[in-house]
Amino acid sequence: MRTTLLSPLIASAVALLCACGGGSDEAPGPDANPGPGSHQPGTPDADLITAQPRARLALLWGPLRPVSDAARMQQAGCVDGPSGTEGGPLLGHTQALAPAHASAALLTLEQGACDRQWRLRRLDLGNGQMHTVYTAARPDFSAAQPQSLLSPSAVLDLGQGRYLIADSDIFTGGLGITRRDKPGFGNGLWLLHANGQLQQLAGFATPNQPGAPGLFQDGQRPAASFSSLTALCASHEPQRFYALDAGVLRSIDLDGRVTTLRHGPEGRQLQGLVCGVAGQALAALRPEGDAPQQVTAVELPSGQQYSLPRADFAWLVSLAGNGRAWRRDPDQPGKLQLYDLQRAQPIEGTTVHAQHPQLQGLAFAAGDGQTLYYAGRQALLRVQAD
Repeated sequence: MRTTLLSPLIASAVALLCACGGGSDEAPGPDANPGPGSHQPGTPDADLITAQPRARLALLWGPLRPVSDAARMQQAGCVDGPSGTEGGPLLGHTQALAPAHASAALLTLEQGACDRQWRLRRLDLGNGQMHTVYTAARPDFSAAQPQSLLSPSAVLDLGQGRYLIADSDIFTGGLGITRRDKPGFGNGLWLLHANGQLQQLAGFATPNQPGAPGLFQDGQRPAASFSSLTALCASHEPQRFYALDAGVLRSIDLDGRVTTLRHGPEGRQLQGLVCGVAGQALAALRPEGDAPQQVTAVELPSGQQYSLPRADFAWLVSLAGNGRAWRRDPDQPGKLQLYDLQRAQPIEGTTVHAQHPQLQGLAFAAGDGQTLYYAGRQALLRVQAD
């Protein structure tokens, strides 16, 4: 996380929090395959990924074994179709994963290997069919205003064919060069309508700075500015959403109003964002003092608080309900386990461990109950725990 930090460790983990999903009031259920004749997900080979007794693993879409064929990989993210077919389609570079609104489906925000164009795709969990919802045109940085996605970083399904898309450079602390350094091309939020029209909802007017995060300013529509947008979540209010911006929690209204969120009588800033379903989310109170070992995590909207080691909070990827969350192991990126927020410790027997790098999680989304969806480099998987 960037401008206001919980710790350097949390800053390094912001990419994990950026794709938590949580994009609808109803997420795909744990048993999303509807009845006889429906698509049945497969199970990856045990030498590639393993699950402990209390965890169940299913491969939803993509190859059971990693693919290295160059010609096939060149079409990754560009070809739709069913899962599990010989020589079938692959995921492209997956920037974000989110549950579809009020249906058993997942959304992927991918960059296709064939043309480097961004696509919003939808996987029907009932029949295993993937289809493209929207393909962005190549960006024209010479135009007066952006007409297409530039560097999308997160997506949220609003229902009725509408999507909220964060379009932002992700600042990692290096001396990177940005192409978004002129007015109108700063970080911002798009509203994608059912007819394929993109509308600027907030931001964009303030340009980014080379080698630095964007400016951070509350306001409405172009008066608002964003530093480094990495995640979007639904809130308990239908017309309001959460955004993680440089590690700071902000709310977005459909009228384009952007507000930095604070909590409690002292108005302490909220940082970090872990998405759940039905408008649930987890954030942390801005710590007091230098590099505290514990943070106070606040569940939204209930206000339930948990005292967590700051390193554990940094590696949470999705809420799982009932005071639990899915956590990524900081020492082994391929290992996921259910985490008890009350006891501040992993739950025994719930670990899933991907030995092969192509099956390690790049983007995550919450499902009903203790279900986690995640995107690897080529395939989509589902993890459930008892």
